[in-house]
Amino acid sequence: MKRVHYDIKKKRVVCLVVTLLLITSCAKEAPPHEIDLAINSTKVSEDAPLYDSSWIVYWDNNVEEVVSKLDGEDLILFACYFDDKGELFIPEKLACMKENVKDYAKGKKYLSFVNDIQREDGTSKQKDTLLLEKILEDEASMTSYIDSILNTVNEWECDGVEIDFEKIEAARLWDKYEKFLNILVQKANIQEKDVRVVLASNAPINEINLPEGPSYVVMCYNLFGYHSGPGPKADKSFLNQVAQRFSTLQAVEFALANGGFEWNLEGKVCRSLKEQEINALIKEYDIKPNRDEESKALFFDYEDEKDHYTIWYADSETLMAWKEILQSSYKDPVKISLWRMEGR
Repeated sequence: MKRVHYDIKKKRVVCLVVTLLLITSCAKEAPPHEIDLAINSTKVSEDAPLYDSSWIVYWDNNVEEVVSKLDGEDLILFACYFDDKGELFIPEKLACMKENVKDYAKGKKYLSFVNDIQREDGTSKQKDTLLLEKILEDEASMTSYIDSILNTVNEWECDGVEIDFEKIEAARLWDKYEKFLNILVQKANIQEKDVRVVLASNAPINEINLPEGPSYVVMCYNLFGYHSGPGPKADKSFLNQVAQRFSTLQAVEFALANGGFEWNLEGKVCRSLKEQEINALIKEYDIKPNRDEESKALFFDYEDEKDHYTIWYADSETLMAWKEILQSSYKDPVKISLWRMEGR
C-alpha cells in the first residue's frame, strides 16, 4: 500500500566472504545466532519470480488491463465484507471484476473476506472488532458464517478463500479465532478449497495455536504510514524481525507493498500514491529521488502552491531488496504476496 545498484551475484560473494571470516574468527563482533543465520539462510534464486501472489481490488478502474499482465502468480480478489446486520456484502464492482479476471488468471484464484462494514446509509467502517465479536460469538455463529463464505467461494469458482480479519486484540478473541480457523480448514478441506489467512506483523504468534493447513500471509508494510510521520513502509530491521518471529509457522508468505505515501509539512499523510502517480510527480517537478540505505526505499520532497510534501515509496528494486532481506532471516525460500497489482 508503498538506487544503490542491487547486484545479487556480487552480494553472494560478499556474504560468502563474511561468513568464512565469522566462522574462522572468535566472533566477538557478532552473537552466535547471527553466525547461524549467515550459514543457514537460503538465498533468493535469480530465476525465481518476485511475486507468488497478488491482490487486485474492486475499486480499480482498469482491472482487465492489469490482470492481463499476470505471469502465473495466484490472484486474490479483494474483497467481500459485511453489512450492518452482519450479513455478507459483495460490492457491485467486485462482482463485475469476477467476470473480467476469469480468462486471465493462470494461477489459483482466491476470494478475500475482511471484517469491514458497509452501512445502510452508505458509510463504512474498516476492521470492525464488534463485527468479529458477532462472527465469533459461538460455534453455531462461526459455522454459519463459514458456510456462507465457502458457498460464495464455490459460486465464484475460486480455488480458495482468504480470511483477512484484523484488529483481533483481546486474548479471548484470539482463542475464538483459532476455533473459527479450525472449523474453516476442516470444511474447506472437504470441499478441496485452499485457505489463506492474513496476519498483522505484530500478531501474538508465540501465544496462539494456529491450525496447520492454511498459508499464513504476514503484512510487512505498516512500518510508516497513516499512523506516523514520513518514512518507508518497511526497512531492514523491521523485515528481519518479522521473518524471525514467524519462522515457527509453516507455509508463510510475506506481503510487501509497492507505491507509497505523501506527507505534508505537519507530518500528516495527504494521500496514498501508486508508483505511476509518483513517477508523474517526478516528471512534473523534475525531481531526482534519493534511495535510503537502510530500507532501499526512495524518497523526495517537493512544493506546490499549497504546501511542502515528503514522499516515500517502493519501486521494483526496493521490493527485490526487501525480499532478499527477508530471505536472509528466514529458513525456507520466501514467498511474496504483492499489495497490490494495480500499482505494478
